[in-house]
Amino acid sequence: MGCAASLLILAHVLSPLSGVLCTLSHKMKLIEVIEKIDDLNDEATIWVKVDEELNTSTRAVVAAEDESGLNPIFCGVKYSYLLEVFIAKEIIETIPEATTSQKVDRIIKYAIDDA
Repeated sequence: MGCAASLLILAHVLSPLSGVLCTLSHKMKLIEVIEKIDDLNDEATIWVKVDEELNTSTRAVVAAEDESGLNPIFCGVKYSYLLEVFIAKEIIETIPEATTSQKVDRIIKYAIDDA
């Protein structure tokens, strides 16, 4: 299955969630996800590229969790769970004056230490 077909399936899976799901590109960075966090559906999950160091440049996608519990593969790239969007939003609400980079760092810290 090609990358375009995978993204169409992902879009179909996400469409019932409503809201703007702007991270269908597997080339999106974690900082870009956090920049758009207010537009994302609370029920979605943030996934990061497997075996990539967690930082602002980590590749990320936002998608609904699959009932299988398996890590998703988008366009041939395997991703692992980072955090649900609603939790990331709650973290960001506690640090309103932080830069986007600082918000990413706090989300990563929470995902590693507390999730």
